[in-house]
Parts: sequence; C-alpha cells; structure tokens
Amino acid sequence: MRPFSRLSPAVVLSAFALFFALGGSAFALEDSVLRSHVEGAAQPRCAGGAVRGIAVVTAGGQLSSRFNCTGRAVQVRKVGGGIFEVRFLGNVAPRATATALGSCSGPVTLDLLGPGSFRVYTRGCSTGGNVLQQVDLPFVLVAV
Repeated sequence: MRPFSRLSPAVVLSAFALFFALGGSAFALEDSVLRSHVEGAAQPRCAGGAVRGIAVVTAGGQLSSRFNCTGRAVQVRKVGGGIFEVRFLGNVAPRATATALGSCSGPVTLDLLGPGSFRVYTRGCSTGGNVLQQVDLPFVLVAV
C-alpha cells in the first residue's frame, strides 16, 4: 500500500472546486435570507447615517426592488423625459445618491423635495448619438 506522499494536481483542483462551490451556495442562501428580511420589514428605527431607503427604478418608472427603513411604501412617479420623483413614505432621509444603469448612462442629479422625497434627473446618450440628453434610464437611488 502506498502512503499519501504527494497529492495529484487533479485532487488539489477538485478540492478547490468543492470548497468554492460550497462557499458560493452558502453565500447565495445568506443573500436570499437577508433579502427576505430587508424587503418589507420595519427596523426598530431609522438611524442617522444608515441606509434609510433603496429604490431600483426601471426606465419606465416602475420599482423593480425597494427598501424603506420605516417598513412603509416607496412611491415612484415619472414626471417627464428622464425626470422621476421618488418618495419613501414616513422616512425623513435628508440626502440621497443615485446612479444610472445602462451602457450609455451619464450623470444623475437629485433635488430634495422634502424629507424622504427626491426628484431624479437621468442623462444618457441619445438614440444613435453620443450627446448626453435627458432620457429615461433605469437607476438606483439610496437614501441616507
């Protein structure tokens, strides 16, 4: 019988693959459990400096994902071409940041309409051109 003096490269590679496969499954499970607790669950309070709200908005003005630390609704209204209003009900977040999603997204600017209410302006490439114009783009808004 031969002792384990050396491991073959195939055994080492398969051990790494097994390790990463198990770790990835655990991460996916943890992410789904976290997501089920975050969406729609009220926190004891909305602490200053914490993320108080998240809105992922499609180019058509629909919410694809949302979070409000108060547990109340998040409302989105399309005002015009590339202009949206986002409200986190019961939330007094004084500031936010937003990022446009897409292959030709430009800067996103925000106006504070009131506590927890923001107007979002998205800019991107016009159809067939490289000029940044006010256009409907999907975006993520994070209120703090």
